[in-house]
Amino acid sequence: MKPFSRAKGVNAAVSPESASEFITGLEWDCIPEDVVEHAKMCLLDYLACMRAGSATEATQAARRFASLWFGGPQTSALGGRERMGLLGAVFCNAIAASELDIDDGHRAALGHPGAAIIPAALGVGGMLRSSGKELLASIIVGYEVGVRAGEIIYSQSKERFFGSGTWAAIGVAAASARLLRLSRPQSSAAIGIAEAHAPLTPVMKSIASGAMVKESLGWAAVTGVSAALLAREGFEGVESVLDEAKEPQRWGDEYYIKRVYFKQYPSCRWSHPVLDAITALLRHHPLGADEVQEVRVYTFAKALSLANYRPKTVHHAQYSIPFTVGALLVRGDVTPRDISPESIHDARLLDVARRVRLILDPDREKVFPDKCTARVVIVKRDGAFLESPVIQARGDWDNPFTREEMIGKFLRLTTGALTEHQQRLTLRLVDGLERSELREVVDGEEERQCLGI
Repeated sequence: MKPFSRAKGVNAAVSPESASEFITGLEWDCIPEDVVEHAKMCLLDYLACMRAGSATEATQAARRFASLWFGGPQTSALGGRERMGLLGAVFCNAIAASELDIDDGHRAALGHPGAAIIPAALGVGGMLRSSGKELLASIIVGYEVGVRAGEIIYSQSKERFFGSGTWAAIGVAAASARLLRLSRPQSSAAIGIAEAHAPLTPVMKSIASGAMVKESLGWAAVTGVSAALLAREGFEGVESVLDEAKEPQRWGDEYYIKRVYFKQYPSCRWSHPVLDAITALLRHHPLGADEVQEVRVYTFAKALSLANYRPKTVHHAQYSIPFTVGALLVRGDVTPRDISPESIHDARLLDVARRVRLILDPDREKVFPDKCTARVVIVKRDGAFLESPVIQARGDWDNPFTREEMIGKFLRLTTGALTEHQQRLTLRLVDGLERSELREVVDGEEERQCLGI
């Protein structure tokens, strides 16, 4: 098949007609360089999130379960600390990556692709000893197929909000099919199987109750890899939502991975413009938490669900604007240490949280989900007001972090989990991945652990 990307100004585009044609036909030399760089940044961000989330209670429960019940080809889980069957490893790694709610996301699908797609690609790619180019291409394919599927599912089901696991499984299947070198019919079957087997992911229940299941990304990873392996054996699936779409997809034209957002706070993305707005106010008007009488948050409708004033669990706190505002005003930042089993009982923090009011702003609602915005008014005890402009969360594709800021996030989240030498080695491995063979990484103990293969 002819290349169909307009990369590097060569070869007129021949647009593929289906997801399976995109999965099997994307050629490395036709992937734009900036798309490859975005894939590397997503990989680095995943590694940081997975490392930071590896020691949590939910991840350790998943590890015990997977060690007992998932057999098969052995691969690394939780950054090389465990060896277990492929499906168990991708299950644990996906849960770890999503545990702190600091993993990447995409506005079009209203959810999180990387925490499911990347551990699956690393697991399958490591097992097959694929090239670094193939690993990166599979990640790009996974994001493209998964996010597009999520966008369609979201547009068709406004009454029910499906979480990331529902559509990320389709992206995982696409990435796995690419690495397994499935044929076009097999690749089509893989994404159809994944859609039929995908978790329903009632994410609003997780937001309300603070459940460990969150967005079902562990099962999305297992489902997607299983779908590709089933397709390889001749199992057939339904026609995918991508093939049924009324509007034809423009595959290889504008890559969705370029519009991924990254997070600096371990909390639901809907809280981030609020935290950015307060940070900006405090930069110019320093004040102590005791000086605050009320914080008025003007936001969009879905963010009103983040109203947990006394979170019962860490996950409950991640889905709480009042709690994260309290953490910021009392502790000066919102880090994993500030959303911890100890912090959710911090009386001073909870006292500030109860002074936060969430208010629907029709103008913020109009631009959501394309933009995640908020504005904040802080009422001081002396009667003075501090008012922010409308703030868009930093880290969005059109308000991005710098490369240095992303490296800084990786270093912060992996300090203690990796030595300084391992941190530097991981950065080098990711930066030069397209020039590597995964067999070299798998055979090198320290390299394998750094990439979690």
